[in-house]
This record gives sequence, C-alpha cells and structure tokens, in this order.
Amino acid sequence: MGKEMKRKQKFWLGLGLVIVIHGGLFWFKQGQDFLWFQQDDYLGYARQLISGEEIKQSWLFPGLPMLLVLGKGLVGNLETAAIMIAGLSLVGIYGLSFLLVGDWWFAVGVTVFPPMVFEQTSKLSTASLVMLAWLAAYYLYSQGRFRWASLVTALAALVRPVAGCLGLAMLVQFWRQKRFRELGVNGLILSLGWLILWWFNLRVFDQDLGYQLKMYQGVGRVTVGVVQLGKDVVRAIDWGYWRILASGLVYLVLSVGLVVEIWKSKAGVMIKWWAGLVLAFVLILGPVPMLEEYRRYISVLFPLGLVLMYERFKAYSLMWGVVMVIFLMAFW
Repeated sequence: MGKEMKRKQKFWLGLGLVIVIHGGLFWFKQGQDFLWFQQDDYLGYARQLISGEEIKQSWLFPGLPMLLVLGKGLVGNLETAAIMIAGLSLVGIYGLSFLLVGDWWFAVGVTVFPPMVFEQTSKLSTASLVMLAWLAAYYLYSQGRFRWASLVTALAALVRPVAGCLGLAMLVQFWRQKRFRELGVNGLILSLGWLILWWFNLRVFDQDLGYQLKMYQGVGRVTVGVVQLGKDVVRAIDWGYWRILASGLVYLVLSVGLVVEIWKSKAGVMIKWWAGLVLAFVLILGPVPMLEEYRRYISVLFPLGLVLMYERFKAYSLMWGVVMVIFLMAFW
C-alpha cells in the first residue's frame, strides 16, 4: 500500500474519530441544556436581521449572524444553516491541522485540547470560526497567497475583532521585510472587514464603527483584563471557588506558556507577533468576569499555536494523549 493511500486512510480515521467524539459531546450537552448549542443567541440575531426587527443583542459582532443569513439562503432554514456552519468549521479545523502537520492523531488533539477548544468546536461559536480562519489564513500565507490570507483574516474580524491580530502581524512581517507594496495592498484588503462593519452599523443601527464596543461597555462586559483578573482571583479565594480559580489559572499558564514557546522558537516575525498580540488583546480588553471567561476568550489561540509548535510536541504523542484525558477530566 502506497504512502499516499495510508495517509488518506489516517485522515479519514481521524475525521471519523473527530465526528464521533464531538457528536457525543453535542448530544450529551444539548440533552442537558437546550440552549447549549450556541454561546449567544446568534440564531435570534439572524432572524431579526431577516425580519427587520430590532436587534436585541446588538453588542455582538455581526459576522456569524450574516453567515447564518447567507447559509439560510443556501439550505432553506437557519437551524440547518447553523448545523452546517458548526460542522464545516470543525471539519475544517481538523482538515487544515492535518494538512499542515500530516499527523492525524495530533490533528484530532488540536480539536479537543484544551477542553474549552473541545466545547467551542462542538457547537455554533465565533471561536471555532476564528480558529478555522487563522488556520486557513496561515496555510494561504505559507503558500505565498498573501492577499487571500488577508481577505480571510479581514472577514474573520467581523466575527471577532481578535481575528485582526493575524492581519496586523502580517503587516509587521511585510514592514520588517521592506516589502512596502505588499504592505500597502494587504493593508487595504484588511481594512475591508472594518469597512463592512461600518456599512453594517450604518445600515442596521444608524451608528458608527465603534457601536458594538459602546454597547459592550453599556452591559459591563469589557474591562482591563489583567486588572479584572486580579480582582477575580481575590474573589475566588475569598468565596472558596477553588475549581474556578484552578481552571482560570491553568488556562492562563497554558496560554502564556504557549506564547513564550512560540517566541523562543524559530518561527517567523508574523507568528511571534500574532501570538503576542492575541494574548495582549485578551489581557487588555477582557470580559467581566475575567477568571471564568478567560478560557473561552483565549481558546482561539490554541489550534494554530499548537500546529505551529508541532515539531516540539510530535515526539510526545503518548504524553499528548494522556495530558488531553487528564485535562478533560479535571477542567471540564
């Protein structure tokens, strides 16, 4: 049997395993909580967009609701569109991870570690779309398709602004390489996402570009993350919330450790800046409460970060599996 045939078999084996374990989590969690399928009411947002009603969760960025509306046009109803988007995001994350590292077991691990990644990739979430977009953009960039990578990143910023960190990191790379033509062209492409957001806000809310941030502030969801983290740690100790404290601090250590490893590696300027910008973004513009929510906001860092560090981790396949199981048991 040829190497290519074996590689395809391993890919399909891994994909089958991904579908089974994520499908199992979805079935279990959805049975416990009917609303678990989506982090926020994106289906409601999409319905309100279609009907022209007032948007009730107007602090949410419109990328995912717009995608749901587009999906409804393709498949006929929003629920089917939601399942399609969630499923394709998961398959895309696994497929691109496999394409980039060629290791089916590691690619499966990327979709389930740490546990918050497992949860976010098993449901309709903005996090899974950003994870997918970053993997796709990095693959396109590695193939020399810089403008397509910029376009993917620009559109992903409509889903979550943190997605723009990769685009900014690309511009830093071009600047350092003195490739000023690429800097200018890709800068214009990256601005497309913000232009679409400005147009959307003007048309739907009759507001300016910063409308979502203002609304987030209005409901008390944005603060200086690192300051809020300190307050939350004190609160968790005072109230005896030891599991929340342990989980939050473990994710903090994991994320900072991954970023440090990336900066210590031989990765390019773009990758180092991307990792640093993502961590800084979450620690500066953090949610309230930060300790409980940090793991969800930082989860987007892990799939691409782990793929980039594959050479360091590939010799520890058995340990990789054991660590995944331990984390799933301890910090679910």
